[in-house]
Amino acid sequence: MANRYIPPMSDSKIRSLRHKTVNGVDKPDMHFTGLVDGLALKCNVPKKDKEGNPLAKIGSRSWVLHYSINGKATTKGFGAYPSNSSAEAVRKAQERRSLLAQGIDPREEERNRKKQLELSQKFKTPFSVAAQNWCDFQIARPNVSAPDYQKKFNAVQKHMFPILGKRPIGDIEYEEGLKALRTIWEEKPPTAWKIQGAMKQIFDRAGLKDELNIFQWKDNLANDLPHIDEIHTTKNQPALDYNEMYWFVQKLMQVESVGAKALLLHILTVGRDETICLAEWNQFDFKKKVWNRPAEIMKGVRIKGITVKQPHTQPLADWTVDWLQSIKGKELAGGSISEEGLIFRAAKGGRIYDSHLSDLIPQLGYRRNEVTPHGFRSSFKDWCLEQSNYPELVTEKCLAHKIGDEVRNSYARTEFVPKRRPVMEEWCNWCFTEPVKEKDSVRSIGEARA
Repeated sequence: MANRYIPPMSDSKIRSLRHKTVNGVDKPDMHFTGLVDGLALKCNVPKKDKEGNPLAKIGSRSWVLHYSINGKATTKGFGAYPSNSSAEAVRKAQERRSLLAQGIDPREEERNRKKQLELSQKFKTPFSVAAQNWCDFQIARPNVSAPDYQKKFNAVQKHMFPILGKRPIGDIEYEEGLKALRTIWEEKPPTAWKIQGAMKQIFDRAGLKDELNIFQWKDNLANDLPHIDEIHTTKNQPALDYNEMYWFVQKLMQVESVGAKALLLHILTVGRDETICLAEWNQFDFKKKVWNRPAEIMKGVRIKGITVKQPHTQPLADWTVDWLQSIKGKELAGGSISEEGLIFRAAKGGRIYDSHLSDLIPQLGYRRNEVTPHGFRSSFKDWCLEQSNYPELVTEKCLAHKIGDEVRNSYARTEFVPKRRPVMEEWCNWCFTEPVKEKDSVRSIGEARA
């Protein structure tokens, strides 16, 4: 076909094209028109009724362009004939042939056009709708903190909707976004910082990525707004004195609730609230006595300007291993301990949240401004500094903190596990050993736990 010259057909000739009949059998036929190289009219056999009689003299006909790309033969349809005239088919075929002559894959070009059309439609979405779509997407993902995302959305709704809510998201200019953030940047720095992060995600979700995302911090908002650390001093979470750990743990052990068990694991493994809430049985290797925390449940660290989540392996004290295995399958107040999957289950079977841990504090006789779940990490760190001689790199790694410069953090992931094991063992002993009073003899850990 490609090597044989086919004279251009007239419109009248094209109108007369039909299927073919071979030995009395009707078959589809492909007629190359000569109007554009490879342009043909495909003529199908007319449909028949139940008795086998044709319902029409002429079957359906449609335009097809035959061509090859990268040595592979392919086709492209240009619609039915005569609703698409020969002139229209020629125009479309010439456009495709022109792209091929330029070395452009027409299929890729069409995909890009379709993508651009979809993006342009998304860009017309009101910002308030795009923000709601982002929130719905986030909280629907498995094993995420839905309340956290809802809080971020509520903050965006309160502070950004009055300014940007009705604007098509693709039409919002950089100066508009900057002005909206400035209304709260210095007045409410922590809230503003969370809103900036949420806004970036909302724009990413709407298809406005990379240089199109006006809410990127690096090389963008950072040029016009002071970093949050320059205008806001972070307050440390209230932490229990490590000398009081025994008494707190004794009270905690008396509470038979899913939150109490989660809080105890939190204390003994010095994890973050989210890692406890998302702990799964398959993350624990009881033979090796370690908790292999996957990257997705860990807090991100900044490495070379990018937030990266890294896995972390935490050694477990012997008592922690035995205790965890002993509580499998228990039904408790406010939920249960599963036998597989997520360890801590809420009353309706789903995951638990930070509130399951923090709501225990008043029940144990402590004020929230005195003790917080996260503050136990500080209790552990103070104990390490004042009651042990372990190197700081080792104790920092117990807390899954960054250790040293960014290059080191690119490679230092699950280091010091053997060196960290005695730290976690001694911390467990400390939590269960009653402080020695004057003239008292030292009690064994077994007696303290009885």
